[in-house]
Amino acid sequence: MRMRTKKFKLPHIPSGKDVAGLLEQKVIVVSVFGKSPYSAGGCKAGLIDGFPGHRVFHTSLIDDPDVDQDLLCDIEGYHDPKQRVIYLHLRGVFDVHTLVKSYDLFSKELEEKGYLSVWADMKYRYARALMFLFSVSHILIISHPTHIFDISYVHLFRALDVMRQKVLGGFSEILRTIPGLSEEWITNCRPCSPRVLFLFESCPAIYLEGRANVARTGSGFGGKYPSIKKLEHALEDQIYHILRKSRVITNISSNSLFAIPANQEFVFVQTKVNPLSDRNAHMVNSLVDFCKDPNNDCSRNKEEIVNTFSTLHLEPNDHSFRSFLQQHIDQAFTKGFDDNVGRHTAHGYFELAHALSVFAVHARGPLFDQYTAQLEKECDRYWKNGRQMCEVLSLTGNPCTNPLHRGGGEGAGGGELQEEANKIHDDTDPPE
Repeated sequence: MRMRTKKFKLPHIPSGKDVAGLLEQKVIVVSVFGKSPYSAGGCKAGLIDGFPGHRVFHTSLIDDPDVDQDLLCDIEGYHDPKQRVIYLHLRGVFDVHTLVKSYDLFSKELEEKGYLSVWADMKYRYARALMFLFSVSHILIISHPTHIFDISYVHLFRALDVMRQKVLGGFSEILRTIPGLSEEWITNCRPCSPRVLFLFESCPAIYLEGRANVARTGSGFGGKYPSIKKLEHALEDQIYHILRKSRVITNISSNSLFAIPANQEFVFVQTKVNPLSDRNAHMVNSLVDFCKDPNNDCSRNKEEIVNTFSTLHLEPNDHSFRSFLQQHIDQAFTKGFDDNVGRHTAHGYFELAHALSVFAVHARGPLFDQYTAQLEKECDRYWKNGRQMCEVLSLTGNPCTNPLHRGGGEGAGGGELQEEANKIHDDTDPPE
Protein backbone atom coordinates (compact mmCIF):
# COMPACT_ATOMS: atom_id res chain seq x y z
CA MET A 1 0.00 0.00 0.00
CA ARG A 2 1.36 3.42 -0.97
CA MET A 3 2.32 5.69 1.93
CA ARG A 4 0.61 9.04 2.14
CA THR A 5 2.77 11.91 0.90
CA LYS A 6 3.82 14.32 3.64
CA LYS A 7 3.43 17.82 2.30
CA PHE A 8 3.97 20.85 4.52
CA LYS A 9 3.27 24.57 4.43
CA LEU A 10 5.62 27.35 5.51
CA PRO A 11 6.11 28.52 8.16
CA HIS A 12 6.59 24.93 9.31
CA ILE A 13 7.94 23.68 12.63
CA PRO A 14 8.63 19.96 12.24
CA SER A 15 8.51 17.55 15.14
CA GLY A 16 11.63 15.96 16.53
CA LYS A 17 11.03 12.58 14.88
CA ASP A 18 10.50 14.26 11.47
CA VAL A 19 13.97 15.84 11.49
CA ALA A 20 15.84 13.06 13.24
CA GLY A 21 18.88 12.23 11.13
CA LEU A 22 18.05 14.88 8.52
CA LEU A 23 19.72 17.99 9.98
CA GLU A 24 23.18 16.87 8.86
CA GLN A 25 22.01 15.87 5.38
CA LYS A 26 23.05 18.08 2.48
CA VAL A 27 20.04 19.10 0.39
CA ILE A 28 19.24 21.21 -2.65
CA VAL A 29 16.22 23.53 -2.56
CA VAL A 30 14.20 23.73 -5.79
CA SER A 31 11.38 26.29 -5.87
CA VAL A 32 8.56 26.75 -8.37
CA PHE A 33 6.58 29.94 -8.94
CA GLY A 34 4.89 31.75 -11.81
CA LYS A 35 1.47 32.07 -13.38
CA SER A 36 -1.21 29.51 -14.08
CA PRO A 37 -4.71 29.47 -15.63
CA TYR A 38 -7.85 28.94 -13.59
CA SER A 39 -8.18 25.33 -14.78
CA ALA A 40 -4.84 24.41 -13.15
CA GLY A 41 -6.18 25.15 -9.66
CA GLY A 42 -3.11 27.21 -8.82
CA CYS A 43 -0.75 24.26 -9.32
CA LYS A 44 2.44 24.87 -11.30
CA ALA A 45 4.41 21.95 -9.91
CA GLY A 46 2.68 19.14 -11.76
CA LEU A 47 5.86 18.17 -13.60
CA ILE A 48 7.71 17.99 -10.28
CA ASP A 49 5.38 15.19 -9.20
CA GLY A 50 7.16 12.81 -11.55
CA PHE A 51 10.37 13.00 -9.48
CA PRO A 52 9.24 11.33 -6.23
CA GLY A 53 7.17 8.88 -8.32
CA HIS A 54 3.78 9.89 -6.97
CA ARG A 55 1.65 12.97 -6.82
CA VAL A 56 2.62 15.60 -4.26
CA PHE A 57 1.30 19.04 -5.15
CA HIS A 58 -1.51 18.14 -7.58
CA THR A 59 -3.21 15.47 -5.51
CA SER A 60 -6.79 15.41 -6.82
CA LEU A 61 -8.98 16.59 -9.66
CA ILE A 62 -11.38 18.12 -7.17
CA ASP A 63 -8.75 20.04 -5.21
CA ASP A 64 -9.88 23.58 -4.38
CA PRO A 65 -6.92 24.99 -2.42
CA ASP A 66 -7.06 28.15 -0.32
CA VAL A 67 -4.23 30.53 0.58
CA ASP A 68 -3.46 32.60 3.66
CA GLN A 69 -6.01 35.42 3.81
CA ASP A 70 -3.50 37.97 5.10
CA LEU A 71 -0.63 37.16 2.75
CA LEU A 72 -2.80 36.09 -0.20
CA CYS A 73 -0.21 33.40 -0.93
CA ASP A 74 1.07 30.09 0.41
CA ILE A 75 4.38 28.26 0.15
CA GLU A 76 3.95 24.50 0.27
CA GLY A 77 6.84 22.12 0.34
CA TYR A 78 7.91 18.51 0.12
CA HIS A 79 11.16 16.84 1.17
CA ASP A 80 12.32 13.99 -1.02
CA PRO A 81 14.86 12.13 1.16
CA LYS A 82 15.88 9.75 -1.59
CA GLN A 83 16.80 12.54 -3.98
CA ARG A 84 17.91 14.86 -1.15
CA VAL A 85 15.86 17.73 -2.54
CA ILE A 86 13.35 20.05 -0.88
CA TYR A 87 10.70 21.27 -3.32
CA LEU A 88 8.87 24.52 -2.61
CA HIS A 89 5.78 25.65 -4.51
CA LEU A 90 4.37 29.20 -4.32
CA ARG A 91 0.65 29.78 -4.81
CA GLY A 92 -0.47 33.39 -5.03
CA VAL A 93 -2.33 36.11 -6.87
CA PHE A 94 -0.40 35.35 -10.06
CA ASP A 95 -2.50 32.18 -10.23
CA VAL A 96 -5.94 32.92 -11.68
CA HIS A 97 -7.57 30.34 -9.40
CA THR A 98 -6.18 32.06 -6.28
CA LEU A 99 -7.11 35.50 -7.58
CA VAL A 100 -10.73 34.48 -8.21
CA LYS A 101 -11.09 32.71 -4.85
CA SER A 102 -9.66 35.74 -3.03
CA TYR A 103 -11.90 38.28 -4.74
CA ASP A 104 -14.26 38.61 -1.78
CA LEU A 105 -11.32 39.55 0.45
CA PHE A 106 -10.39 42.65 -1.53
CA SER A 107 -13.59 43.52 -3.44
CA LYS A 108 -14.61 46.24 -0.95
CA GLU A 109 -11.14 47.74 -0.96
CA LEU A 110 -11.21 47.63 -4.75
CA GLU A 111 -14.27 49.88 -4.81
CA GLU A 112 -12.78 52.33 -2.31
CA LYS A 113 -9.15 52.61 -3.47
CA GLY A 114 -9.27 51.51 -7.09
CA TYR A 115 -7.54 48.82 -9.09
CA LEU A 116 -4.01 50.26 -9.17
CA SER A 117 -3.74 50.64 -5.41
CA VAL A 118 -5.16 47.21 -4.62
CA TRP A 119 -3.11 45.39 -7.26
CA ALA A 120 0.08 47.11 -6.06
CA ASP A 121 -0.62 45.88 -2.52
CA MET A 122 -1.24 42.32 -3.73
CA LYS A 123 1.98 42.34 -5.77
CA TYR A 124 3.85 43.57 -2.70
CA ARG A 125 2.59 40.64 -0.63
CA TYR A 126 3.51 38.23 -3.41
CA ALA A 127 6.97 39.80 -3.72
CA ARG A 128 7.64 39.21 -0.02
CA ALA A 129 7.03 35.49 -0.45
CA LEU A 130 9.13 35.50 -3.62
CA MET A 131 11.99 37.22 -1.79
CA PHE A 132 12.04 34.32 0.65
CA LEU A 133 12.32 31.82 -2.21
CA PHE A 134 15.22 33.74 -3.77
CA SER A 135 16.97 33.74 -0.37
CA VAL A 136 16.81 29.99 0.34
CA SER A 137 16.75 28.31 -3.09
CA HIS A 138 19.54 26.87 -5.22
CA ILE A 139 17.28 26.47 -8.26
CA LEU A 140 14.09 28.38 -9.13
CA ILE A 141 11.67 27.41 -11.89
CA ILE A 142 9.46 30.09 -13.43
CA SER A 143 6.33 28.54 -14.90
CA HIS A 144 4.57 30.13 -17.87
CA PRO A 145 1.13 28.86 -18.97
CA THR A 146 1.96 29.72 -22.61
CA HIS A 147 5.08 29.53 -24.77
CA ILE A 148 5.71 33.31 -24.64
CA PHE A 149 8.08 34.92 -22.12
CA ASP A 150 6.23 37.35 -19.86
CA ILE A 151 8.33 40.55 -19.81
CA SER A 152 6.37 41.90 -16.83
CA TYR A 153 8.72 39.79 -14.72
CA VAL A 154 11.54 42.21 -15.56
CA HIS A 155 10.01 44.99 -13.46
CA LEU A 156 9.33 42.54 -10.63
CA PHE A 157 12.90 41.21 -10.67
CA ARG A 158 14.40 44.69 -10.61
CA ALA A 159 12.20 45.67 -7.67
CA LEU A 160 13.20 42.49 -5.83
CA ASP A 161 16.88 43.20 -6.44
CA VAL A 162 16.56 46.71 -5.00
CA MET A 163 14.65 45.38 -2.01
CA ARG A 164 17.22 42.65 -1.43
CA GLN A 165 20.05 45.17 -1.28
CA LYS A 166 18.17 47.22 1.30
CA VAL A 167 17.45 44.34 3.66
CA LEU A 168 20.83 42.61 3.51
CA GLY A 169 21.89 44.06 6.86
CA GLY A 170 18.78 42.87 8.65
CA PHE A 171 18.93 39.44 7.05
CA SER A 172 22.58 39.05 8.07
CA GLU A 173 21.81 39.77 11.71
CA ILE A 174 19.11 37.10 11.72
CA LEU A 175 21.35 34.55 10.02
CA ARG A 176 24.12 35.14 12.58
CA THR A 177 21.87 33.65 15.23
CA ILE A 178 21.77 30.33 13.32
CA PRO A 179 24.71 28.06 14.22
CA GLY A 180 26.65 26.31 11.50
CA LEU A 181 26.26 28.84 8.68
CA SER A 182 29.35 29.98 6.80
CA GLU A 183 30.44 33.61 6.90
CA GLU A 184 29.82 33.88 3.17
CA TRP A 185 26.24 32.67 3.57
CA ILE A 186 25.67 35.22 6.33
CA THR A 187 27.20 38.06 4.31
CA ASN A 188 25.34 37.32 1.07
CA CYS A 189 22.14 36.27 2.92
CA ARG A 190 21.71 33.23 0.68
CA PRO A 191 23.47 29.90 0.11
CA CYS A 192 24.40 30.89 -3.45
CA SER A 193 23.31 33.03 -6.34
CA PRO A 194 20.28 30.95 -7.39
CA ARG A 195 20.00 29.55 -10.89
CA VAL A 196 16.69 30.28 -12.64
CA LEU A 197 15.12 27.95 -15.19
CA PHE A 198 12.12 28.71 -17.40
CA LEU A 199 9.26 26.27 -17.91
CA PHE A 200 6.66 26.85 -20.62
CA GLU A 201 3.64 24.65 -20.02
CA SER A 202 2.32 24.75 -23.60
CA CYS A 203 3.67 25.00 -27.11
CA PRO A 204 2.42 25.81 -30.62
CA ALA A 205 0.21 23.07 -32.03
CA ILE A 206 2.83 22.11 -34.61
CA TYR A 207 5.15 20.90 -31.83
CA LEU A 208 2.62 18.84 -29.88
CA GLU A 209 3.80 15.30 -29.35
CA GLY A 210 1.92 12.81 -31.49
CA ARG A 211 1.25 15.26 -34.32
CA ALA A 212 2.43 14.06 -37.71
CA ASN A 213 4.67 16.80 -39.02
CA VAL A 214 7.72 16.85 -41.25
CA ALA A 215 9.45 19.38 -39.03
CA ARG A 216 9.44 16.96 -36.10
CA THR A 217 11.25 14.22 -37.98
CA GLY A 218 13.38 16.26 -40.32
CA SER A 219 17.12 16.59 -39.94
CA GLY A 220 19.05 19.71 -39.11
CA PHE A 221 19.21 19.62 -35.31
CA GLY A 222 19.43 15.88 -34.95
CA GLY A 223 17.67 13.77 -32.37
CA LYS A 224 14.02 12.99 -32.02
CA TYR A 225 12.75 16.52 -31.36
CA PRO A 226 14.69 18.91 -33.63
CA SER A 227 12.05 21.60 -33.99
CA ILE A 228 11.21 21.98 -30.30
CA LYS A 229 14.92 22.44 -29.59
CA LYS A 230 14.98 25.31 -32.07
CA LEU A 231 12.09 26.93 -30.25
CA GLU A 232 13.73 26.43 -26.84
CA HIS A 233 17.04 27.88 -28.01
CA ALA A 234 15.28 30.85 -29.59
CA LEU A 235 13.52 31.50 -26.28
CA GLU A 236 16.83 31.22 -24.45
CA ASP A 237 18.38 33.85 -26.70
CA GLN A 238 15.39 36.14 -26.27
CA ILE A 239 15.29 35.79 -22.48
CA TYR A 240 19.04 36.27 -22.12
CA HIS A 241 19.07 39.48 -24.17
CA ILE A 242 16.07 40.91 -22.30
CA LEU A 243 17.54 40.19 -18.89
CA ARG A 244 21.00 41.47 -19.87
CA LYS A 245 19.61 44.61 -21.45
CA SER A 246 17.61 45.40 -18.33
CA ARG A 247 20.60 44.49 -16.12
CA VAL A 248 18.62 41.89 -14.18
CA ILE A 249 21.59 39.57 -14.74
CA THR A 250 25.22 40.73 -14.89
CA ASN A 251 28.67 39.27 -15.49
CA ILE A 252 29.10 38.56 -11.78
CA SER A 253 26.27 36.39 -10.53
CA SER A 254 26.87 37.22 -6.85
CA ASN A 255 25.87 40.82 -7.59
CA SER A 256 22.59 39.82 -9.25
CA LEU A 257 19.26 38.61 -7.93
CA PHE A 258 19.82 35.36 -9.82
CA ALA A 259 21.80 33.86 -12.67
CA ILE A 260 21.14 31.73 -15.72
CA PRO A 261 23.61 29.08 -16.93
CA ALA A 262 26.02 30.16 -19.64
CA ASN A 263 26.59 26.78 -21.28
CA GLN A 264 23.51 24.74 -20.37
CA GLU A 265 19.91 24.72 -21.46
CA PHE A 266 17.68 26.77 -19.14
CA VAL A 267 14.39 26.71 -21.09
CA PHE A 268 12.02 23.76 -21.32
CA VAL A 269 8.87 23.77 -23.47
CA GLN A 270 6.30 21.10 -22.66
CA THR A 271 5.20 19.19 -25.77
CA LYS A 272 2.97 16.63 -24.09
CA VAL A 273 -0.73 17.27 -23.61
CA ASN A 274 -1.41 17.05 -19.90
CA PRO A 275 -4.86 15.47 -19.45
CA LEU A 276 -5.20 17.03 -16.01
CA SER A 277 -4.30 20.61 -16.93
CA ASP A 278 -7.96 21.41 -17.54
CA ARG A 279 -9.78 19.66 -14.71
CA ASN A 280 -13.29 20.33 -15.97
CA ALA A 281 -12.57 19.08 -19.48
CA HIS A 282 -10.86 15.99 -18.13
CA MET A 283 -13.78 15.12 -15.86
CA VAL A 284 -16.30 15.63 -18.68
CA ASN A 285 -14.24 13.45 -21.04
CA SER A 286 -13.94 10.77 -18.35
CA LEU A 287 -17.71 10.84 -17.86
CA VAL A 288 -18.30 10.49 -21.61
CA ASP A 289 -15.88 7.55 -21.78
CA PHE A 290 -17.64 5.92 -18.86
CA CYS A 291 -21.05 6.30 -20.54
CA LYS A 292 -19.70 4.74 -23.73
CA ASP A 293 -18.18 1.74 -21.99
CA PRO A 294 -19.03 1.56 -18.28
CA ASN A 295 -17.74 -1.99 -17.84
CA ASN A 296 -14.31 -1.13 -19.12
CA ASP A 297 -14.02 1.96 -16.91
CA CYS A 298 -15.18 0.10 -13.82
CA SER A 299 -12.25 -2.23 -14.18
CA ARG A 300 -9.85 0.63 -13.74
CA ASN A 301 -8.74 0.80 -10.13
CA LYS A 302 -8.33 3.97 -8.15
CA GLU A 303 -4.56 3.72 -8.06
CA GLU A 304 -4.37 3.75 -11.85
CA ILE A 305 -6.49 6.91 -12.09
CA VAL A 306 -4.59 8.70 -9.33
CA ASN A 307 -1.21 8.03 -10.90
CA THR A 308 -2.07 8.82 -14.52
CA PHE A 309 -0.13 12.07 -14.47
CA SER A 310 2.89 10.73 -12.63
CA THR A 311 3.27 7.78 -14.99
CA LEU A 312 3.12 10.16 -17.93
CA HIS A 313 6.28 11.91 -16.76
CA LEU A 314 8.17 8.88 -15.54
CA GLU A 315 8.36 7.29 -18.97
CA PRO A 316 11.78 7.51 -20.64
CA ASN A 317 11.84 10.29 -23.17
CA ASP A 318 14.50 12.19 -25.11
CA HIS A 319 12.70 15.43 -24.33
CA SER A 320 11.57 15.20 -20.72
CA PHE A 321 11.41 17.71 -17.92
CA ARG A 322 12.84 15.11 -15.58
CA SER A 323 16.17 14.89 -17.42
CA PHE A 324 16.18 18.66 -18.00
CA LEU A 325 15.96 19.46 -14.27
CA GLN A 326 18.04 16.54 -13.06
CA GLN A 327 21.19 17.78 -14.78
CA HIS A 328 21.02 21.03 -12.80
CA ILE A 329 20.37 19.19 -9.51
CA ASP A 330 23.32 16.87 -10.16
CA GLN A 331 25.60 19.82 -10.88
CA ALA A 332 24.54 21.55 -7.66
CA PHE A 333 25.51 18.44 -5.69
CA THR A 334 28.89 18.02 -7.37
CA LYS A 335 30.77 21.14 -8.46
CA GLY A 336 28.10 23.76 -7.82
CA PHE A 337 27.08 26.60 -10.13
CA ASP A 338 29.53 28.92 -11.84
CA ASP A 339 27.24 31.16 -13.88
CA ASN A 340 29.60 34.12 -14.16
CA VAL A 341 30.63 35.42 -17.57
CA GLY A 342 34.24 36.00 -18.58
CA ARG A 343 37.10 35.78 -16.08
CA HIS A 344 34.94 36.10 -12.99
CA THR A 345 34.67 33.10 -10.71
CA ALA A 346 31.72 32.13 -8.58
CA HIS A 347 31.87 31.71 -4.82
CA GLY A 348 28.44 30.22 -4.18
CA TYR A 349 28.12 28.18 -1.00
CA PHE A 350 27.18 24.65 -2.06
CA GLU A 351 28.48 23.13 1.22
CA LEU A 352 31.85 23.28 -0.63
CA ALA A 353 30.18 20.63 -2.73
CA HIS A 354 33.01 19.41 -4.94
CA ALA A 355 35.68 19.01 -2.27
CA LEU A 356 33.26 17.48 0.18
CA SER A 357 31.81 15.07 -2.36
CA VAL A 358 35.28 13.70 -3.14
CA PHE A 359 36.06 13.50 0.57
CA ALA A 360 32.78 11.72 1.34
CA VAL A 361 33.51 9.01 -1.24
CA HIS A 362 36.79 7.99 0.40
CA ALA A 363 36.37 8.95 4.08
CA ARG A 364 35.16 6.49 6.70
CA GLY A 365 35.15 6.21 10.48
CA PRO A 366 33.98 8.08 13.61
CA LEU A 367 36.05 11.21 12.89
CA PHE A 368 34.26 11.90 9.60
CA ASP A 369 32.38 14.97 10.93
CA GLN A 370 35.47 16.42 12.54
CA TYR A 371 37.54 16.23 9.37
CA THR A 372 34.63 17.51 7.28
CA ALA A 373 34.55 20.68 9.38
CA GLN A 374 38.33 20.97 9.06
CA LEU A 375 38.09 20.63 5.28
CA GLU A 376 35.48 23.40 5.13
CA LYS A 377 37.78 25.74 7.08
CA GLU A 378 40.74 24.90 4.83
CA CYS A 379 38.76 25.55 1.66
CA ASP A 380 37.48 28.85 3.07
CA ARG A 381 41.01 29.90 4.00
CA TYR A 382 42.29 28.89 0.56
CA TRP A 383 39.63 31.08 -1.12
CA LYS A 384 40.34 34.10 1.09
CA ASN A 385 44.10 33.80 0.50
CA GLY A 386 44.26 35.99 -2.63
CA ARG A 387 41.36 34.40 -4.48
CA GLN A 388 38.52 36.47 -3.08
CA MET A 389 37.49 39.32 -5.37
CA CYS A 390 37.00 42.88 -4.21
CA GLU A 391 33.63 43.52 -5.94
CA VAL A 392 33.45 47.11 -4.65
CA LEU A 393 31.47 49.31 -7.04
CA SER A 394 33.43 51.89 -9.02
CA LEU A 395 32.22 55.37 -9.99
CA THR A 396 30.64 53.89 -13.11
CA GLY A 397 28.65 51.40 -11.01
CA ASN A 398 30.63 48.35 -12.17
CA PRO A 399 32.03 45.87 -9.62
CA CYS A 400 35.78 45.66 -9.16
CA THR A 401 37.43 42.59 -10.75
CA ASN A 402 40.68 42.86 -8.75
CA PRO A 403 41.54 40.72 -5.72
CA LEU A 404 40.19 41.87 -2.37
CA HIS A 405 41.65 45.13 -0.92
CA ARG A 406 43.87 45.75 -3.90
CA GLY A 407 44.21 49.47 -4.64
CA GLY A 408 43.23 50.51 -1.14
CA GLY A 409 39.98 48.55 -1.29
CA GLU A 410 38.50 50.70 -4.03
CA GLY A 411 36.94 49.12 -7.04
CA ALA A 412 38.79 48.97 -10.39
CA GLY A 413 40.50 52.32 -10.10
CA GLY A 414 37.60 53.84 -8.20
CA GLY A 415 39.93 55.36 -5.59
CA GLU A 416 42.14 57.05 -8.18
CA LEU A 417 39.16 58.34 -10.15
CA GLN A 418 37.55 59.71 -6.99
CA GLU A 419 40.80 61.42 -5.98
CA GLU A 420 41.16 62.99 -9.42
CA ALA A 421 37.56 64.14 -9.38
CA ASN A 422 38.08 65.80 -6.01
CA LYS A 423 41.18 67.63 -7.33
CA ILE A 424 39.31 68.96 -10.32
CA HIS A 425 36.48 70.10 -8.06
CA ASP A 426 38.88 71.88 -5.68
CA ASP A 427 40.87 73.59 -8.47
CA THR A 428 37.81 74.88 -10.28
CA ASP A 429 36.94 78.49 -9.50
CA PRO A 430 33.47 78.89 -8.04
CA PRO A 431 30.94 80.60 -10.33
CA GLU A 432 30.49 84.31 -9.78
